[in-house]
Amino acid sequence: MQIVIDKAIEIEEKLFGECFETSEQVEGMKSFLEKGKKKSNKKMNLKDQEKKEDSSKDQEIGQFPLVLTDKFKGMKLLGEFSTSKMPAILSAGDKNSHNSCAIGWGLLGVAWGKPLFIVLIKPERYTYQFMEKTTYFTVSYIKKGLYKKFRIYGTKSGRDIDKEKESGSHIQFLDDGGITFEEAEEVYVCKMMGKTYLEEKNMSPEIIGFYDMVSQRYKLTKEPHAIYIGEIINHYKRDFK
Repeated sequence: MQIVIDKAIEIEEKLFGECFETSEQVEGMKSFLEKGKKKSNKKMNLKDQEKKEDSSKDQEIGQFPLVLTDKFKGMKLLGEFSTSKMPAILSAGDKNSHNSCAIGWGLLGVAWGKPLFIVLIKPERYTYQFMEKTTYFTVSYIKKGLYKKFRIYGTKSGRDIDKEKESGSHIQFLDDGGITFEEAEEVYVCKMMGKTYLEEKNMSPEIIGFYDMVSQRYKLTKEPHAIYIGEIINHYKRDFK
């Protein structure tokens, strides 16, 4: 860079006689170029110093190795959003027609400036029909110790039995459109914001393999989960103490 600057000054000096009429003009240009040369040298010195500092920082950062951790350690899973540590119960529909089922897949997060609860459900589940038509859905966590009572929500279909009657659970309809249970200690009422459907052409081989395994082990279809995105409009807690 310094060679380029010196060459430019040399060229300008050769042209002085042709470009300027007086010695004052020549001297003025020489003074201007000299100032530019000093500024350039100062910038070069600063860059050299910055390079040294960056090199020192790189060496310091390199002393800290990247350590592989347990990928689930410290992460919140769906069942951990409740103090009950029980699977969540997804409910959809209205007073005249509704259904609930146990779910283990879901996410809490924020998008579009709104708090969201995202749930996944396979199309062959009876609750899927209600999720396709509903404006609101509810995710409820049941009081600790009632797993056996609510186990039926994950093992039986509402097509075949009345789960509320068979389990002895007590349905509760909320004023905001939510459907939950009197046994619930934590409730998320969500307004449907959108839905999407996984397609095999957009899935990794690992996910396709997962659905192959599930279909064989549990006698289910290979059809992937539907994904429903709900804005959390209300969050309730019930203290059973």
